[in-house]
Amino acid sequence: MPENSSNRVEISFTPTAQDYAQAQRWISRKAMGQLYWVYLVAIISIGLTGAFGFILLLDAAFTSPDPAVIDQAMGGAALFVVVLYIGLALKTGIKRFIMRRTYVENGYFLAPRTLVFTPQHVQNNSAKQQMTVAWQDVVGIFENKQHIFIQIEPAFTLFIPKRIAKSPEELDQLKDFATKMRAESVANA
Repeated sequence: MPENSSNRVEISFTPTAQDYAQAQRWISRKAMGQLYWVYLVAIISIGLTGAFGFILLLDAAFTSPDPAVIDQAMGGAALFVVVLYIGLALKTGIKRFIMRRTYVENGYFLAPRTLVFTPQHVQNNSAKQQMTVAWQDVVGIFENKQHIFIQIEPAFTLFIPKRIAKSPEELDQLKDFATKMRAESVANA
């Protein structure tokens, strides 16, 4: 994992589509902050409202003595179910289609990469891209159970999968070095 000298740490890894999915989820939560929970509550509320409307349609269909109301209510309930399943199928199908086209082995995203940490910057190198970010431009260094994140902008983050470490000490070494370099660059700015 880290190739280390006193003022340089270099790590190499090959990201997976799952790494990108987890990182994207983390970025969304981090960027939305408190609004993430409002978003979840809104989505659940919309779902519950739809389910309640479906139940009302079925109730009208089964309790009304008027055949016209029964036909309309059953038609509405059936339409609701059809639209729901078509929507879910489209969402799943489109998401899988995009994932298969975006995350291609040895493509732009899944190419093996090397991150180089120096006192001046962090550099992200792969066969498809090169990027250098000065430490003073790094917003923060965060982590979750699967990744260490080097946040550059609210919606842009470099990530390091923790699975590549041989030991927890290597992860601590990397986090400590990155945190130290960022703190020193901010103090000197």
